[in-house]
Amino acid sequence: MKNDFLLYLLESSSCTAVFYLLYRLLLHRETFFGFNRAFLLLTIGLSIGLPLVELPSPVTALVAFPVALPAYASPLAAATAGPASFAWSSLVLGLYGTVAAGMLLRLAFQLWRLRKLARQGPAEVYPGYKLIRTHGRLPTFSFGRWLFWNNQTRLTAQEAQQLLQHELAHIRGRHSADVLLVEVVKAAFWFNPFLYLYGHALRAVHEYLADRQAVNGGDVSAYAHLMARQVLHPLPLALAQPFSQFGLKNRITMLRRSRSARPATWKMALGAMAVAVLSLLYACRSLEVIEPQPGSLRGLAVIAKIPQQPPAPTDQFSKALAQTLRYPATARKAGARGSVYASFLVLPDGHLSDIVIAKGVDEALDGEVLRALREVAAQSTWQPARLDGKPVERRASIPVTYSLHGLNPLPDDPNDGIVVIGYLGDATKSNN
Repeated sequence: MKNDFLLYLLESSSCTAVFYLLYRLLLHRETFFGFNRAFLLLTIGLSIGLPLVELPSPVTALVAFPVALPAYASPLAAATAGPASFAWSSLVLGLYGTVAAGMLLRLAFQLWRLRKLARQGPAEVYPGYKLIRTHGRLPTFSFGRWLFWNNQTRLTAQEAQQLLQHELAHIRGRHSADVLLVEVVKAAFWFNPFLYLYGHALRAVHEYLADRQAVNGGDVSAYAHLMARQVLHPLPLALAQPFSQFGLKNRITMLRRSRSARPATWKMALGAMAVAVLSLLYACRSLEVIEPQPGSLRGLAVIAKIPQQPPAPTDQFSKALAQTLRYPATARKAGARGSVYASFLVLPDGHLSDIVIAKGVDEALDGEVLRALREVAAQSTWQPARLDGKPVERRASIPVTYSLHGLNPLPDDPNDGIVVIGYLGDATKSNN
């Protein structure tokens, strides 16, 4: 469960990286601000959800042939009882949870401060928003339905109207909801640098949308001068975004840039298509590997014919693997035991490739099986599968059972793979 959650975090972060790079490549310089906002929000949601979705693959299944090996017992050195092995996954999850909780608490504190500021003075209620005059204590900014207005700033009637329209664009567009969403996701994926870039890009798009609404065909130079004057009023609240504290140069550039011409719509279409294709590719998992049971292949859709002769290990390979396998001391001390199933491709020349753990038990035991298989596979070969008399590539799997003497019985079928017996006392013998 712990490893699955860590894998989910990594997969989600990789989705975020791909989608953000796609945005930077195609859209961030375009003036389709509404589309850009939707793209950023949609891809954040896809990054969270796609790793949880499994769509059926176009190919139904591959068949992996379980292989019965002689039940050799691997020689072991004596082991004494000791402290359990250190759980690195628990440490990583503990660190992750501590930082995530800290960021959520910081977010809650900022919301509390905003609410406290909103209650410090009388609010004037208008359709769709509440106006709170700050009397010079804070610059003009908005959050949610609150519009904090610095009534001591000297503004002409036109400037006051532009500033008001800018903040109302934030309120009516519900930009604060976007900011809260990104902050919560950042708390859950605080280690992902691309989410911080997402937050920066989304806030920039918010400002571009509000600036367009405020100017509305008016004098861009006068509006740029108004923004420059407001820079001298910083706001010590990271959650809120005052009128002119964000990307002033880029905002002026975007105001002066004409709206993207019709031919630029190909970027929108390409971006939407790319998101759809990447979503399908990411959600379609790898082929399911099925280990057939007698009579279970009836009606099973596979992409290849079942060979007349499945792959099988040579005696040399089986003996070498049994002699190479060890029972890791950390696993013995921790009481780890069970069957580790390894899966691999048997190539037409008998060599093994793509050796992986199909079903694991413990990190130390899984790693030992991989080590031993790779070491032996470099020196020994298998008998490849044969179809119509010709060697073909097929996938196979073998179990390696780790049994602690006196703690759990041996498998019911001693010929099903290799059995490695570990001793917690001073015994130095191993069963053959």
